[in-house]
Amino acid sequence: EMAGLGRSVPPAFFRSGVEREDFPVHLARGLESDDPLRRRESAHAAANLGIGSTILLDALNGALADSDVETRGLAEVAVVTLGSPAEIQALKRRKKEEERSRRVREGINSPDVATRIAAAGEAASILRTERDLAVVIRRMAREDPDPNVRLTSLATLEVCAGYLGTDVLPDLLASFSDESEDVRFTAARMFGRARSLSVHALVRAASDHLGEKPFLEAATRALEGAGHGVADSLARV
Repeated sequence: EMAGLGRSVPPAFFRSGVEREDFPVHLARGLESDDPLRRRESAHAAANLGIGSTILLDALNGALADSDVETRGLAEVAVVTLGSPAEIQALKRRKKEEERSRRVREGINSPDVATRIAAAGEAASILRTERDLAVVIRRMAREDPDPNVRLTSLATLEVCAGYLGTDVLPDLLASFSDESEDVRFTAARMFGRARSLSVHALVRAASDHLGEKPFLEAATRALEGAGHGVADSLARV
């Protein structure tokens, strides 16, 4: 159904005297226009052009993220119509990733515990590219009222610690004092496994919270568990 929309584009859209084989360049420029109507018309026409080109496909791939919903939809039709099998597969992967992101972002704010748990776990697959979600997962690991949500969130941070690095230290230390034994165990395991969470980084984090007894006690337990003298370590800060 959508593939026929391009036929409604008025001939005046194409500049007078432009040869058919030159249409891809003009459509690519149209897709990059500041005018949303021109971008939409360009996507309409591209879906029925039947002439692919690198410049047009590059512009169409950019249009897949257009702010206009209709333009995005028409760009998808055009990519399927003009693209190579590899480009079509890339489009399918992109749509799958977008759906996963939408599902996670909606799920983490759900009042339903099971939905939050599922979203916190699935977030591990997208945190590398969607770093803003890390802030939310870190907060869930510390503050969610359900221990299973906190546990799943902490497990996600454990999986992603290699590239989140020392940003997760405050959450890790806070979890050492969690009321849930499972959460505390995961925090201890995480500290033992995540090599990016060095002892020196832990000491620096602890030194920022010397007035907070639970936080400092958690850091002390972590350091002692790693076989380091707490007093000596803190003295070096």
